[in-house]
Amino acid sequence: TPDNCFNSSIEPTQTISYPFCSRSDTPLIYRAVSSWFIRVEDMVDRLLANNSKTYW
Repeated sequence: TPDNCFNSSIEPTQTISYPFCSRSDTPLIYRAVSSWFIRVEDMVDRLLANNSKTYW
């Protein structure tokens, strides 16, 4: 019968580990954020040329 096809004495266990930063031991927060991706293959030469003019 369908009533006895599962053992009712077994209870499921679930372990949830919340992620923490390994350096600061602070909780990590997951959230969905919008993202922008820029294709730079066509302008690599210009980017490298302008990068050489940058002073930090």
